[in-house]
Amino acid sequence: MGDTSRLGLLGFGLVGRRHVAAAQALEGVSFTAVVETDPTGRAAAQAEGLPCFESLDAMLNDCSVDGIVIATPTLLHIEQARTCVEAGVPVLVEKPIGVTSREAEATVALAEAKNIPVLVGHHRRHNPIVQTAKAILADGEIGDIRSIAAQCLFYK
Repeated sequence: MGDTSRLGLLGFGLVGRRHVAAAQALEGVSFTAVVETDPTGRAAAQAEGLPCFESLDAMLNDCSVDGIVIATPTLLHIEQARTCVEAGVPVLVEKPIGVTSREAEATVALAEAKNIPVLVGHHRRHNPIVQTAKAILADGEIGDIRSIAAQCLFYK
């Protein structure tokens, strides 16, 4: 790996765009390729100067990346993560990693066998509001919890 980590992105929707924005605020990290099949998403990625591919295989065959972020619909996560692992590329998969625990466990086992890092994105754990709520609950400040309903709002 050189001075800059070159990342590929699967899915240029809301979550994918947030990953690109976060990387733009960092030194040493750059998204260099996007897989997006939706014409609107492709146009948006290209407007950001990102080369677009129709498929993960096309991206893997055409360019070199140090890691891939999977921000596609959940039903695609397992197949895409396994393709990345088989190609020897570390991957961050937005949660959930898959639909069933069985397929998630098989994917993790494959990654471990090939010594390829797989990370599941749990970014909200680092949100100060979530950390404060966890501390309040852990300290028993509001008593025994029987039910919780929450809503996360995203602001641009």
